[in-house]
Amino acid sequence: MNTFIPAEHFIDYIVQDQKICLNLNRFREILEFFECVNIEIRDAELILWFENTRAKLLLYDEIQVDLLDEIFNSFETESKIILKSEYLLDAIQEIDSTCSEIIFSISDSFVIKTIGLIGKSVIQCNNLESIESKPAELRFTFSQFKHTFKALGISTRTCIRINSVGMMFLQFMIPATDSFTFVDFIVTIFNSSLILSKTELVKPLVRLVNQH
Repeated sequence: MNTFIPAEHFIDYIVQDQKICLNLNRFREILEFFECVNIEIRDAELILWFENTRAKLLLYDEIQVDLLDEIFNSFETESKIILKSEYLLDAIQEIDSTCSEIIFSISDSFVIKTIGLIGKSVIQCNNLESIESKPAELRFTFSQFKHTFKALGISTRTCIRINSVGMMFLQFMIPATDSFTFVDFIVTIFNSSLILSKTELVKPLVRLVNQH
């Protein structure tokens, strides 16, 4: 994970030029529990101290985190869609939350389909800024895709790319002070009309990148 935290948020700090990768959900849970923490990086752990309480987070190897990018980019991009996030959010909010999978149908239009307890939903996403695509229909587990909703809700633009084996790369542009932050997700295929490969086994990734 690469992210930007303003210096004024720290009481004191001594840092080296070091990049770390960790589970963002676990880190957030600890920060919500502790009012103020001392943070130390030791070996392959991030250690957070508050009074007499200590929490440890295992760090990921940066090579492992970058592997998904490598795998995604090793296959040709066959679909690319750019749209304002509010339009995608409107479409997502119409989805039946009881559905187990979500289907993206892409040709010269972008359609989202689901089947849940209350029936079938077919939602066409309009007002696309651009679409370049070969015809494809891709299926993902809905629980997988739900990880993107928070970032989608605070972003202004969304870029969706799909490669030739059906992996989906979503990039959300989020306003920050005098800049933008880009939050990236890579979601792997549940089932697809395209040819599948070992990339089915790759886990979803979230990466934060600050862009001035």
